[in-house]
Amino acid sequence: MTPDASIYVAPRDVAGEFKASLHGTGDWRIGFTSQGVVQRTLRPTADRIVGRFAPTPENQPGVSHAFSVWIPWLSVVRPAHGRRETAPVIWLSSPREGCVTEVAMTLIAPTVVVSRAVDHRGEPVAVLGTIPRPTGDTLWVVAATRECPPSEAEEYRRLQSKHADELRAQATAESDFRSLFIGVYPDGSYYFLDLAIPTTS
Repeated sequence: MTPDASIYVAPRDVAGEFKASLHGTGDWRIGFTSQGVVQRTLRPTADRIVGRFAPTPENQPGVSHAFSVWIPWLSVVRPAHGRRETAPVIWLSSPREGCVTEVAMTLIAPTVVVSRAVDHRGEPVAVLGTIPRPTGDTLWVVAATRECPPSEAEEYRRLQSKHADELRAQATAESDFRSLFIGVYPDGSYYFLDLAIPTTS
């Protein structure tokens, strides 16, 4: 959170290169950082923005879904990753096989009284934290785990296998890759899909 009420979201492994920026002005975007442009050898004049989106319509009066991160069960390959963090960290349990954990950010207007925390589908969630914004509303960060429909689980496996084959074809010696996919909800809001790509059998 910045003094102008902007919110920045980035997966740990690429936080210096790629992020979602939910600016307090309402200019919401996903794209590369200036450092990411250099590291990805993009042209200095290249547009760093991958996509723009507006604050989503209210799911209910005074409540707007802002952004989410999805972590499928097959993405948790190193449970101890990051355990040396010195800053405060909230640890979540690994999703069960066939499930995905969604961490969602929701903006709540000051006129709204929250009697129970639910996600944009109305399902109960765990509250990870709340951050008041200078604009008067509050950012709620919540998490919930849901079962994947068979078609969704199969798509995760397909993406994982496809990218693993591509990395093996490059004869890379690394064995701990992650791919970041960008998805869009029906309401127009975006989410990051964090997917581990194992390259060793």
